[in-house]
Amino acid sequence: MAAASISRATLAVMVIIGLIVVQSQVGLAQGQGGGQSCSADLGNLNLCAPYVVPGATNTSPSQDCCAALQGVDQGN
Repeated sequence: MAAASISRATLAVMVIIGLIVVQSQVGLAQGQGGGQSCSADLGNLNLCAPYVVPGATNTSPSQDCCAALQGVDQGN
């Protein structure tokens, strides 16, 4: 059980850090005229919330969540 808790916590921290990085890019993207796309990408990441919230029992992300993460623009 402890290993599963650590894994969930680690996954949650990784997603939170990822969201912070994406959020930090929002200002940059909006300044470059990409605000709508960025906002849509951030909204799509809500699909991943059920897998990373504390106490989540299902920690295997759905295909929709994976697609949302892959859909985040990694360009500068």
